[in-house]
Amino acid sequence: VLLVTDHYEPEAWPASVELVSVGAPAANLALTHAARSREFDAQGKEIERVFVSVTSFAPSPQHIEVRASSAGRVIAKKSIDLEPAARAHLSFELAEGTGVVEIALPDDALALDNTALLAPPAARTLALFSTLEDDDARALGLSEPGAANIARWCALIPHSVVAGSADSAHLLLARGASGGAATWCLSIEGGAGSERRDYIGPFLAERANALLDGTTLEGVVWSVDPSVSLAGMPVVSAGNTPILSEEQQGERRLWQLALDPSRSSLQRSPDWPILLANMAELRRAELPGPQSTNLHTGESFIYRPGNELAGRASDEIARYTLEGPRGSAHATTREVPALGQIVVDGLEEPGLYALAFEGRTVAEFALSFADAAESDLAKSRPGHSEAELAGASLDTELSWIELALIALTLTLVALDWFVLRRAEGVLEPAN
Repeated sequence: VLLVTDHYEPEAWPASVELVSVGAPAANLALTHAARSREFDAQGKEIERVFVSVTSFAPSPQHIEVRASSAGRVIAKKSIDLEPAARAHLSFELAEGTGVVEIALPDDALALDNTALLAPPAARTLALFSTLEDDDARALGLSEPGAANIARWCALIPHSVVAGSADSAHLLLARGASGGAATWCLSIEGGAGSERRDYIGPFLAERANALLDGTTLEGVVWSVDPSVSLAGMPVVSAGNTPILSEEQQGERRLWQLALDPSRSSLQRSPDWPILLANMAELRRAELPGPQSTNLHTGESFIYRPGNELAGRASDEIARYTLEGPRGSAHATTREVPALGQIVVDGLEEPGLYALAFEGRTVAEFALSFADAAESDLAKSRPGHSEAELAGASLDTELSWIELALIALTLTLVALDWFVLRRAEGVLEPAN
């Protein structure tokens, strides 16, 4: 086995591997993280920010300028000082409507990690709705007197709006399963009877379910109507009694929660807003459009088709085209079939890519290189170590008895052959 690398580390490989290192140590600065997101400022205004991490792999202190540009124009720049092996974290606020942003460092030993492209994040606004009575909404902490019955829920979930109806909502709170075919629903289950059963943890929780990420359910009093029976798979149970369940119904997901808000403490615990937030993000992840518009090399691009496939049969394969990286000499165009969601793997060259359907661009995303291990050139050095071939050895020392038996065996084989040859001569018919 021959391994060609730029790090000479013979101790890290078996002796049977021949190691050839062609590396040379060099000072390098790298963009090891770049992200772009929407958030709210102190006044509640939605803004876009770019977050960047710059790491020094240089042996001496460095003074550099980090630039952000869009459409060929510098929109922000910051000067930083970095000690060896130090990392700096920067952020840039973007003006509304800013297109693709390029973050750039000065030229150095490795050009690949000096730039990062960041496309605008996809608009993935979540439409929320509730058909709960005002008393239920207030008991669950979703609203305050005089406000809309999910005002506090909308404030909790970023990039959310109140839907026009239950059928048009992405996520619904209700008593009983309702809403449209694609409306995910949390149904509060509890009969009108006076009988209640109170449960105090620890509860049996399905921790593999993403709905429970970050929750503990410690110290919670869970009051339920004992006559309620939940459908689907249990997510949280009190002994053998499911008190929160999940069921997939076609395009939508139904959660059923056995809970009496007037007696329970779940909605007053820190776990309640976590559950509501997890539920919203699970639903947001299933919205049409790109899951992310900014990726690092090695990550998969995921796109969920939207209205462009309206009217097509559910089993019909749609044909998309993926083009990129734009402006590169190695740009290619390839067909991407879609049955359900689109997943594109194996993208290696950084740059801007576009996904199109029937000639119309439906998504753009940027691919950037960010790998601290690859950017660290300080440990690169040349070297060569030959492989140590361990040949097999055979012990040929035999005793005189073993040699005598081998000789006897060979003699008998020769004698047998001689006798058989004579017999063939005797039986051969005369001419």
